[in-house]
Amino acid sequence: MKISSLATVQIKDLLLKVIIGTQPHERETRQDILVNIEFVYDAYLAASTDTLSHAVDYGTLYDKIISKTGSSRFFLLEKLGAFILELVMEDEKILSATVTVEKAGVLKQARAVAVRLSADKKQLKTTADLKTTRCY
Repeated sequence: MKISSLATVQIKDLLLKVIIGTQPHERETRQDILVNIEFVYDAYLAASTDTLSHAVDYGTLYDKIISKTGSSRFFLLEKLGAFILELVMEDEKILSATVTVEKAGVLKQARAVAVRLSADKKQLKTTADLKTTRCY
């Protein structure tokens, strides 16, 4: 029996503190944003060798996301999601990814508003194309 070498990795409920929103009071204080990231890569070598250099180092990815979003400001969840998705897709091992960003307290009768964006390298010529490709 051949086992698929594609691995799906999830980073669940990553809490970011970012300046986000269009209202004046939202531009002054960092808000909590929950981020869920799911990415797919070929894990054959990582699974065969048990060596981190053959895997996607999600610790390094985490550090990059925390560092880059902490010093940035966003008006829209869509922009924050696209920004994080670009960071994820920079890793050459990652084949596809989905990022969901969630902001609580936006609507009175809803727990949160969330935006989900995806990218697939098969559909992109380069990761730079992500900046001009419509994300779903």
